[in-house]
Amino acid sequence: MFSEAMALLRRSWPILGSLYLVYLALQPPPSRWVGLGGLAIVTPLLIGWAAGHLLGVGPWAPADDGESSETDLDASEGEPRAAETGGSGDGD
Repeated sequence: MFSEAMALLRRSWPILGSLYLVYLALQPPPSRWVGLGGLAIVTPLLIGWAAGHLLGVGPWAPADDGESSETDLDASEGEPRAAETGGSGDGD
């Protein structure tokens, strides 16, 4: 039950935060300026979040299970890992 409530809160957090910023923007100054400034920063992120969840594009899109990324590179060398390419990894 607790995990279900946390999952619901995690999914609705961006929407609730944005609604709070809209509420602040509708209040008299100085709260209005805080709300408008927050919306100026959060709106592009909210659009990206919505595109990921609704259209399946961008960094917030749900991950496909069972598929590995073709661009998974070894961070130290910038080359594909030997285990993924089937090579021996000794540079031959």
